[in-house]
Formats: sequence, C-alpha cells, structure tokens
Amino acid sequence: MRLKHIFLILTACMLMTSCIQRTKVTGTIEHCKESYAMLYKMHPYGLEFQDTVLLIKGRFTQHLDTGVNIYILRFNDTCLASFITTTGSEINITAQSPAINHTLTVTGNKESELLMASRRQLLTLEDQVQALSEQFIAQQQSEQLDSLDMALQEQFNTYFEAHRAYLEQFIAAHPDKLASLLAFYQTLGRNQFFFPIEDKAILENLYQHLHKTYPESEYVIDLEEKLGYDE
Repeated sequence: MRLKHIFLILTACMLMTSCIQRTKVTGTIEHCKESYAMLYKMHPYGLEFQDTVLLIKGRFTQHLDTGVNIYILRFNDTCLASFITTTGSEINITAQSPAINHTLTVTGNKESELLMASRRQLLTLEDQVQALSEQFIAQQQSEQLDSLDMALQEQFNTYFEAHRAYLEQFIAAHPDKLASLLAFYQTLGRNQFFFPIEDKAILENLYQHLHKTYPESEYVIDLEEKLGYDE
C-alpha cells in the first residue's frame, strides 16, 4: 500500500474520532477521603459497571458516550450521585464529604437538575423517618409505648403521603423528562409510592410524552413494552 493511501486512511480515522461527541463529567468532593468512585450505567434490566473514576484531591473528570443515559457514581456504600446525560450537555458534580448525599449538587442539564430535586425531597423524607425511629427507640421503656407507636405510625403515614403527593405533582409538571420516570419508581426502603398496575394512568401519560422526546431511548422502549404498546 502506498504511503499516500496510508496517510489518507489515518487522516480519515482521526476525523471520524474527532467527530464522536463525548459528554464531559467533572466534579469536586471537598474533604474527600476516597481515592476513587465506581461508575455504573443504569439500564431497565439493572446496573452495568462502567469504570473506576480516580479522585485526585477530590477532583475528577470523566468522558462518557454521548446520548441519553442514566448514571450512578458511587463513592462508598452509602454515598452516591445520580445524573442523566443528554446530547451536548456537560455535567458538574459538587459535594462535601462525609455528608455527600446531603450536600450534593448536580448541574449541567434540566434532566439532572430535576433528578437532583426529587432526590433531595426523598432525603428529607428519609431524615424525617429516621427521627421517628430514634424517637421510638428512645421510648422503649415507656408505659405509653403502644400509644406512642400508633402516633408515630400516623406521623409516618402523613410524611409518606405528603411525599407521594409531591411526586405526583413533580411528574405531572415534567412528563417529558426521564427524571419523572425515575420519580415514579422511587421507593422508601421496600415501600413503593406508585404501582405499575394501580397507577398505570400515570405511566401511560409519561410514555405519551417521553416517546416524543426520546423515541430511541432504551428506557422509553422498555416502558413501551411494559405497557404492551409494542404488541
């Protein structure tokens, strides 16, 4: 093969590589003791490990394939950051260790910012439930334990229903966002806020909007199959 032909092939390969768009993800975790984090891509069928992200003095930069995808960056067993990549967006993650979950901020596109908002609301609920649990434990020796248990259960139900109402409003306000689909599947431990059969009308409304926004997304295709629209 002539040298000129080899040069042309190499040039074409370089041009093709340069045209491939990548989503840049940067972050700063202040007072971070971890030296790395684990990156996962969320699929409808589960999590897929992607890469080990090095944290150099709490800072990191990662380049991901372009497109609409949901990722989880896990710093340890209890601290993680969730974000959604969209074409042309750059994601920035900031937090303070050790309270990463409560100080986490994700910016760069509307999807990730909405996902962050719904996650913050869930963290508030988790803190409220934790406070109820601590109150119950502190009163284990009380003669009024049964009545206290009933009062705490009623308060739990109030918190739970308030969060479900928040999620309903959240989903109704952003039916064309993947963040709303994730909000539908939010859980508090093993407690679900919505159920695919009982709350099918919500899922159907989400699909009607999402298939226009992200027609080729694996998450939307999976929802289509679950609703039986692919038959």
